[in-house]
Amino acid sequence: MWQAAGPQRTCGALPSWGLVTREIAVYHSYNLDHWNVWGADNVGKINANGDKFFYIKDHLFKL
Repeated sequence: MWQAAGPQRTCGALPSWGLVTREIAVYHSYNLDHWNVWGADNVGKINANGDKFFYIKDHLFKL
């Protein structure tokens, strides 16, 4: 994950699944934790307060 700070997946999270079995959103109790951002793959997430996070992927294995 690009940003080190912030909540990570914890026990008790309730995922919301889409029609193609992709995790669309994660809820804690009835509060939204984050939405996943999908392209060809999971490319990031948007927190409930609107902060955007994107995953860095190295397809050439150079990092």
